[in-house]
Amino acid sequence: MKTIFKIAVLSVLIVLSSCKTSLHEISQQDNLYKLTTEQDLGNSKSVKNIEKFYNSGQEGFFDGAENIKIYYKIFKQKANEKGAIVISSGRTEAAVKYKELIFDLYNNGYSIYINDHRGQGLSGRMVEEHDMGYIDKFQYYIDDLKLFYDNYVVKGNHKHIFLLAHSMGGAIGVTYLEQYPDDFEKAAFSSPMLGLPMPSCGAVKILEGKKPEFALGQTVYMDDSVKFEDNHLTYSRIRYQRILDAFNQTVEARLGGASYQWVARSCQQFKYIFSHIESIKTPLILFSAQDEKIVATSAHDRFITRLQALNKSAKGYKVEAAMHELFIERDKARIDVLTKILNFYANRNEMIGSAQIIHPQILIYKTKKDYSQNIPVEMNNEKTKITGFPAPSDIRINGELQTPILLDKGFLYDRRGVSMNTVFLKITYEEYSKLKKALSVEEMMQMIIDKNPMVDLYYCPSLNSASSVESMNTLINSGFPECKHISNIK
Repeated sequence: MKTIFKIAVLSVLIVLSSCKTSLHEISQQDNLYKLTTEQDLGNSKSVKNIEKFYNSGQEGFFDGAENIKIYYKIFKQKANEKGAIVISSGRTEAAVKYKELIFDLYNNGYSIYINDHRGQGLSGRMVEEHDMGYIDKFQYYIDDLKLFYDNYVVKGNHKHIFLLAHSMGGAIGVTYLEQYPDDFEKAAFSSPMLGLPMPSCGAVKILEGKKPEFALGQTVYMDDSVKFEDNHLTYSRIRYQRILDAFNQTVEARLGGASYQWVARSCQQFKYIFSHIESIKTPLILFSAQDEKIVATSAHDRFITRLQALNKSAKGYKVEAAMHELFIERDKARIDVLTKILNFYANRNEMIGSAQIIHPQILIYKTKKDYSQNIPVEMNNEKTKITGFPAPSDIRINGELQTPILLDKGFLYDRRGVSMNTVFLKITYEEYSKLKKALSVEEMMQMIIDKNPMVDLYYCPSLNSASSVESMNTLINSGFPECKHISNIK
C-alpha cells in the first residue's frame, strides 16, 4: 500500500520518462470474461457472493525458509479446469486483498493458489514490530514460493500452471523464473517492482544500519488515514475503499512502512534480476501503468528490451489512465488488463482497449554525431533532470559491452533502451563499466555532451531475426515500412 514508499530521503518520486508514445483512442472493450464491475461492487448481493466464495477456500500454513510460518489459500476447480494460476502479491499485501480477483479468475475456469509472503499478511514476522516491512534475505521469498509450488501446486495435477505477479511479487516472480525456468508455462506481471524511483537505492546504502528500523518517514500501518484523493494506487474509489475495509476486518494481516533492510535487499535483488535475465525461458507479458508513482517504469522498459534482444518471448504494455494497482483499477483498465492476461493464458491474441505495447522489439535511431561509445542516460521532457541511468555492472552482458550496433546510413540498433529524452555522457562504455559505483546525478549533469543529440528514432515491429544486421539494414533501405517515427526529436 501507499506507506511503502513514503520515504523522505528514499522517496523523491520522479516519474521516469521514456518516449512519449502516442496511444490511440480505442473504444471500451466488451466484458467477454464477465469480470466483476464497479457497479457489481455497489450491489450487496454481489459483494456477499464474493465474500462467501473467498471464505470457502482451503487455507493453512506451511513452514517456509528458516521455519517462518507461511499462510496460504487454495481454490481448486472441481471440473472442467483450464489450468492453475499462482498469484505472487506485492509488499504489504495479503490474500484478503485479492478477493475480487480470485473470484473472477476462478469463475473463468482456473484453480487459484496464493500465499502471503513472509513478514506480511497472515504469515510469520521476522522482527518484533509486527507492522514493520522487513526481509533479511530476498531469496527467502523465492524459497517460500518454491515450497508452495512443490508441495501444493504440483500435487494438484494441473495440465497448465501459470504465474500472475504484482509489484514486489513481480520481483519474486521474475527471480523464480530465472531459477526455475520450467515450472510455469506462462507468466503475467502487473506493475512489477524491477526498480525503485531514484534516489531510493543510492540513499539506503548510506542510511541502513545493523538493527531493523523503519526507513525515514515510515511508520506503523496508517493506510486507512490516506484520503482517496491523495492515494497513488488507483483511480477506483470503490475498490480503494474495499481494500481498506479488508484490512480493517483482518487487522492481523496489516503491514506498515518499509525498513531500511527491506529497501536495501530489494535494491540488491534488482541487480540479480538483470544479471540473470538470460535464464528466463517462460513466455511472459508485462503491464506498466501510465500514471505509475510507486515503482520505476524505466525498469519495465529495460526489462522487456533486454528480453527481446535475447529473442525471448516477452511483450510489455502501457496501460492508459491507470495507477499502480491495475487489479483494483477502474473498470476499463482492469477489464482490459485481465482480458489480455486471460487471452494470453488461453493462447488468444486479440488486442485490447487501454493496453498498448510499450516497447517494440526493434528500436533503430540516428544521432547528430557518433555517440555509439558514449554512455546514454535519460532526462525529463524539459531536459533539466536526469531521471534514469545504468549501473556500471549492467554495461556488459556475458562479458560483452552493450554498445549499439552500427547499421546502414548512419543508423544504430539500440541495445540499452534509448528514447527521445536520451542524452550521452563524456564517458565511454568501457570506462563506465570499470567504475565500482555509478556517478552522482550532479557529476552526470556536468558530463552531458548535447541535450538534443537525436535526429531520428524508429520503433519497428518484430523481425524474423531481431539480431540480424542484414534484416535491419533491409528495413532501413526500404524506408522503414510499418515503423513508427518519433517526429518531435529536435
